[in-house]
Amino acid sequence: MFEPCGVQAISWIGCLGCPRKRPHPHQRSFTVTIYPDGTKLKKVRAAKKKKADVYWYAQPVQINGYQIQAAKNKTFKKAKSYTVKVASGTKAGKTLHKTLKLSTGTWYIRVRTYKTCSGKKVYSSWSSSKKVKIRR
Repeated sequence: MFEPCGVQAISWIGCLGCPRKRPHPHQRSFTVTIYPDGTKLKKVRAAKKKKADVYWYAQPVQINGYQIQAAKNKTFKKAKSYTVKVASGTKAGKTLHKTLKLSTGTWYIRVRTYKTCSGKKVYSSWSSSKKVKIRR
C-alpha cells in the first residue's frame, strides 16, 4: 500500500456513523514513517591478510543499498561504516558478499538496508551482529 519512503502524511476520520459537521470533530491528521525491510547476516569469516568476508541475504525489493558496520566492541562505538549499492537484477534470497579491510583483533559486524527518498536515506533496523577474529 505504501512505499517505504520516509514520512507520509495521512488524514483519518475516526467516526463513520457521526453526522457530518464542518469541520469534522473526529478528523485527525498524523504522519507515519515507513521503513524498508531489513536483511539478515548469513556469516562472517576471517580472510587472509587482515580482511573479513561478510555474507548477507539480498533484499532487493524497495531498497537502494546496504550499510555494513564493523566495530571492536558490542556496542558499536567508533564503528566503521561501509555502503554497498544494490545491483540491478538481484534476486531476493541471494547471498551477497563484501570483503572488509580490518586490523587484527576481534570485530563485530552487522548490516541494514536503506532507501533514498527525496535526497534522504531511510534505514531499516540492524541485523543481529556476528563476531569474527582477524589475525595477521
